[in-house]
Amino acid sequence: MKPHFVCIGGCGLVSETQTKCNSVGCWRARNPLAECDCTDGKHEEFFKIYNPSALEKND
Repeated sequence: MKPHFVCIGGCGLVSETQTKCNSVGCWRARNPLAECDCTDGKHEEFFKIYNPSALEKND
C-alpha cells in the first residue's frame, strides 16, 4: 500500500492525497490528515502514535 493520509480523529477517513477531514461529526473536522505508510491498510502503528484509544475499541 502506498503512503496515504488518515484522520487522527478516529472517524476512519483515508485519502490518497493530503487534505483536511470533512467527516460530519468528527472532532478533527477541518483539520489536516496525517500521513500513514502502513502496508496492510489497518493503520495500527499509526493509531498507536496518534490515537491509542482507537485500538482499544477493536480488541
